[in-house]
Amino acid sequence: MTMEDPTLFEFWKEEVDLSENLRQQCNVDGEENTELSAGIFHKLGMIYKRKYEEFYWRLLFAKDVASLIDLFSPRVSTEIESVLPQILIDLRWSIIQSSILLNASLVRKPSNIEEVKRNLKDLQYFVLRLNGITYPFDISLYIERFIGESVKNMREETNGALKVLRHIPFDYPKESLHEVERGKTERVKLIVDYIAAKYAFIMRGISDACTTLMGKVPCRYAVVGVGEAGRNEMTTHSDFKHIILLEDEFFQNFDENGDQHEFALRYFQSFSHLFHVVVIRFGETVVSDASLPSLNDCENKENDWFYDDCTPAGISFDGMALRDSSSSHTKQGGSKCKLWKEDLIKPVSEMMELLDVDVELKNGLRLKDLLTSTRFVAGDRSVYDDFSNRVTDHLQKSEKLKHEDLLLILKDDLDNFDIGTYLDSLAVYTPFDLRRVVHRSTTLFITALGQFNSIYHTPCSCYEILDILADRKIIDKESIHALTYIVSIALEVRLKLCRNNGKRTVRDKQPPFYGPLHSILVEQIECVGERVLIDYYKMMWSLQNMINQNSYYMMATDTDNDIYMLYNLGLWGRALQEWRHEQRIHPFNKHRVLSALILSGAYDEAVELGRSLLNQSSSTSGKITSLANLTRALISASCKDEKIKAELKKYMKTPPKGASQYDKWIVHESYAKYVFHLDNDYMKALGAFIKLQGMLQNTESLSKEFQEIAKMLYASNLAEIARCLHLSENNKQAAKKVCEASKAFSQLKACHLQDVQENNITLAVCYYSDDDYVNALEAFEKVLSLHKKHFCPLVERKIRGIEIAVDICSKKINGEITDDTKLPMCEIQVFVI
Repeated sequence: MTMEDPTLFEFWKEEVDLSENLRQQCNVDGEENTELSAGIFHKLGMIYKRKYEEFYWRLLFAKDVASLIDLFSPRVSTEIESVLPQILIDLRWSIIQSSILLNASLVRKPSNIEEVKRNLKDLQYFVLRLNGITYPFDISLYIERFIGESVKNMREETNGALKVLRHIPFDYPKESLHEVERGKTERVKLIVDYIAAKYAFIMRGISDACTTLMGKVPCRYAVVGVGEAGRNEMTTHSDFKHIILLEDEFFQNFDENGDQHEFALRYFQSFSHLFHVVVIRFGETVVSDASLPSLNDCENKENDWFYDDCTPAGISFDGMALRDSSSSHTKQGGSKCKLWKEDLIKPVSEMMELLDVDVELKNGLRLKDLLTSTRFVAGDRSVYDDFSNRVTDHLQKSEKLKHEDLLLILKDDLDNFDIGTYLDSLAVYTPFDLRRVVHRSTTLFITALGQFNSIYHTPCSCYEILDILADRKIIDKESIHALTYIVSIALEVRLKLCRNNGKRTVRDKQPPFYGPLHSILVEQIECVGERVLIDYYKMMWSLQNMINQNSYYMMATDTDNDIYMLYNLGLWGRALQEWRHEQRIHPFNKHRVLSALILSGAYDEAVELGRSLLNQSSSTSGKITSLANLTRALISASCKDEKIKAELKKYMKTPPKGASQYDKWIVHESYAKYVFHLDNDYMKALGAFIKLQGMLQNTESLSKEFQEIAKMLYASNLAEIARCLHLSENNKQAAKKVCEASKAFSQLKACHLQDVQENNITLAVCYYSDDDYVNALEAFEKVLSLHKKHFCPLVERKIRGIEIAVDICSKKINGEITDDTKLPMCEIQVFVI
């Protein structure tokens, strides 16, 4: 926005001020004070109301001026008329943005709720007048009576069907397993078929209402669902990606019937606009879909900060952000980050031309993917059938896809969705979200198998692709069963997560954590059970290997892969079961087993394994890794070993030949922790931690990977220094170091949950020992709150001590106990430190 347009610049300044106000009232986790944000969104909505009124005035003024001067200067009149389409686009976008914002205010239950409802009603009547509709249609009432009831019934019926999908016990007999898995698959198929039919019925009703209001349709048309709708993967909270097809016959002889053609295009653009406003009024369109430049600007990361956690992301369109939009109305402009400029309202032949346009709309989703995964929703079925048949013919005539071309197409998807990539990311402290893998990777890779084998018809679900592969005998029956089953698991998880959360997407508000401290699959296990999820990840691993190796056989994972996968998923108990069944595994995996033993409380067994690994290590890095892990085991078992301590000290003074910078850091850290935990020499440990801190400060010459590791160690080392200072009775300095550590943790891409919790506990006991019970209570409760959201074995072992401390702090604040009855600090430390 520039000073070239003073009116719009004034709107922009007001928007920025309100957005900054919203940012300030959000807490560190981005959570809103809805009482305040409701008012802010109402004001933002009214800014965009003034904005669309301004564009409307400009539209009328330009039309009037063009008609007045047409007789005197046709060229000038033509130039004026050439800007009208862009003004109309700006007008419509501003209306949609205003509608989203006013609905966002309504969802948050503002104090002036009746005023907001009146503003929404005014907007809706304005939309009707803009599109030439004089009938006083009450969109809000229509939403309540038609869409509301239909969506409610769809969700209730689906929830009832999902309850029948029981968990399969871990010890279920293998001989009966296939039958149970087939039963689950059949039920999931019925559920997704039901949702697809009901969702299409709802959208068809809205489409018919819009055409009824707008009057006679100028030509035959079809509203077509794409993406999830075409793949039969809709949930009860899916957004509606769609295109609008127009009959080819009407658009023949364009030069002779240009006016009729222009009228038809304008009709369906108006239809799409009205369609959007009706759906937005349902109240499940999140604020980010409005793509406000001050809240969610895809071209400026600093202005892409707001996350709408209050609006239940559900029945809506695909958003106005051009980086990822795939709906008919919203692809009507370009941006710096998405230069392609196109709408998705076209005659069939023109839509066909887009099949050869290589455009990526979002991660794992391309324009070609959209147009080859479609489902008829509303309008004239013959128009859709014409398009569908042409798509199938076009793709079948295309050159057969080669394996190397398939891998090239899937390169980004393999990086974005590959399970191995996600699990490997633990090694470099990169946060990850395996929900994305479950939600998208299964169908994406099976769709790729279909394309590779020239399976093209619409609609075409993963189930249909697998049926065709089975009929052609390309994949054996056992592998087909496994692939069909994992599709069902993926869909079941998606459906149940939407049901449980009441929305399409859920973000993790806490900082990202890495490491196998707790299962990251808690939500998914609650949905389908532990056995099913373990089977899912094993089979997905095999599927991705099939794609990479151009194989059609689902190879079972071996023990090494199973342990690696289970451990990194946080299922260390299951990893130990695999190891005890088959102990001949790779030495690197034995280090994972050692960690799993520590996490499971089998400390003596961990020490024994640690000693054997130390004896088996030959390389310098292997020796140091084994030494560090054995030290962890000794600390966990409270078992001193002077030889190990001496070896650590020797390596500190004279690093062995070939030791990396990381090896040197780990040796210093292990020695400092040994002295702290086993010798209880806090001052000596403090000196060792401070020395390590100096080593971690100058890392500019190291690779990015080692710099990130250094930042992680730097933060955790600050937390250790704080603990040493506290136990040396220097609480003020300890509290200062805790704050430094917290800041360092917050600047990391991901951090270790145990380190964060130990740091929080140290701060709490610092306050407690200084009789600052108010701050101590707040700090202890922060520990418990984080533990509730993210289970941590460290906190679980100390939970009783923390609860005692919380009780004492509360009673001290309320004056229920005196200083004489204060629990001694040493007893709190026994529980907590």
